[in-house]
Amino acid sequence: MARLSVPEAAERLGVSSMRVRQRIEEGSLVAEKVGGRWLVDLSVVPENKRRGRPVKPDVIWDAIRRVNAAEMLKHEYGRRFEDVLRLVYADAWRPSHQLPYEPDLVLADGSVVEAKVSKSSQRRALLRLLEVAGQAADAESRPPVDGLLHWLGGRAERRLYRVAGPDFSDLAVDERVTPSGLSHPRSGMQDPRVIEGYVAAGDLAGVVNDYWLDPPGVDAAPNVFLHVAPGRPDQVSPLMLAADLFEHEGARERERAIELTVEVFA
Repeated sequence: MARLSVPEAAERLGVSSMRVRQRIEEGSLVAEKVGGRWLVDLSVVPENKRRGRPVKPDVIWDAIRRVNAAEMLKHEYGRRFEDVLRLVYADAWRPSHQLPYEPDLVLADGSVVEAKVSKSSQRRALLRLLEVAGQAADAESRPPVDGLLHWLGGRAERRLYRVAGPDFSDLAVDERVTPSGLSHPRSGMQDPRVIEGYVAAGDLAGVVNDYWLDPPGVDAAPNVFLHVAPGRPDQVSPLMLAADLFEHEGARERERAIELTVEVFA
């Protein structure tokens, strides 16, 4: 397991050394103190600690799907996002055509993961989303937007790897990986030097073994960012892209994540 010093980890993540130490303290980076200095393991980046009870991925994926549906209806029918979102959460919208709740989370056998979410959890998620929608057009909306993007971190486990040059192009088109984040054109931040995407938890071991993926070492930054979800999303929504970019922690990526979120909710 390759481990990095604080300055090395800061360079890989595109943040300051102070921010790395803050993340070690809050528990969102895996690190061990050896000989009086921190050594950081970037092979797994756990989701940020949150106050209160942890949110189940099903709740977050249900929220992503309903926000996606509300965004479609907002544009199609010219209604305020807040109004449409309430109707979508109440399953009270009756358009002339069947309203799609997407994306689907697909397992290796082709079956779809069915999200099981209680009404109370849906109500709490709706209140969080409405808070953002109510302030999305306001200059002071950044705190609730940031909070939402942190909350969306529970949708998947983020893993960092290196892939060798000969396998890079094959991994980029592997059907088990849904391109997202820096690999998706709609993000506005495509980077041909990296591969980012979603993979079903049941497919992760196969992808890692087939392409000899290794944790990032001291001498090389990660060039593969995998979001390990209960199933592989069959498509990527703007809110998912925002969550992906927000996790990179670079100033440009985070600014774009906030822009995408505001575009959805405004």
